[in-house]
Amino acid sequence: VKADGTYEVTVPKLAAGTSVSVEQTKSGVTSGSVTTIVQDDAVPSAPTVNAVKDTDTAVTGTATAGNLVSVKIGDGNYSAVVAANGTYSITIPAQASGTKISVTAKNTANDKVSTATQVTVTDTTLGAPAIDAVNTASTNVTVTGEKGALISVRLPDGTVLTKVADNTGKAVISIPKQTAGTVLTATQTGANGKASAAASVTVVSNTLAAPTINDYYATAGYVTGKAPTGASKIALYVDNQLVRYGAIDSNGKYQIYAADNAKMN
Repeated sequence: VKADGTYEVTVPKLAAGTSVSVEQTKSGVTSGSVTTIVQDDAVPSAPTVNAVKDTDTAVTGTATAGNLVSVKIGDGNYSAVVAANGTYSITIPAQASGTKISVTAKNTANDKVSTATQVTVTDTTLGAPAIDAVNTASTNVTVTGEKGALISVRLPDGTVLTKVADNTGKAVISIPKQTAGTVLTATQTGANGKASAAASVTVVSNTLAAPTINDYYATAGYVTGKAPTGASKIALYVDNQLVRYGAIDSNGKYQIYAADNAKMN
């Protein structure tokens, strides 16, 4: 003990919460002891924050157990104590995509606050659905999107028809017959309430035009021409008798072997 009554004793580094007792002895007489608890002077580590979507109503992540985690969104502040397993979940209102969220952890033993972890709310708006072909005889349109999404089909007169997609993502929606050239559009809306980009389909005639046929010469061996839009195969008839079917290439052209037909030579 120094002349001014103060003392200093070197000790190993002690963990927060450790109990330290001190007593003094003079002329063989020992005083009673006084006890103090080692305080936590550490600045907490920044919390981890899981991704936040525009449909989420909680911010979750990990931090030191017992810390107070605070979430700041604009002028709003939300907080919760970290559980014993090091996780936290803080209820927030659903946020628009692009919103910035700042999360800090505070050591309640010394009121020291960590650096902030920043996250940006992500957009869960669905992509455009797929819409099947529609012809002038169609009374249904099939749209494929996400399971449970609200599928909307807009007709040329502005009428919007809706249906929830089934477990396979499909919605079959009844429509009045449409004229050729009419354009139908379809969107899907998910949990965030935002409509996707639109997919479109142009109504085609369910009656095919006649194919063209090029001049045929006996030495050619093949009947050639062009198929009408929408055709899937071409049939060759000679004197009203079916000879065979032919394939249509990606350019809409066809050729059918005819050299083995006596009437074509």
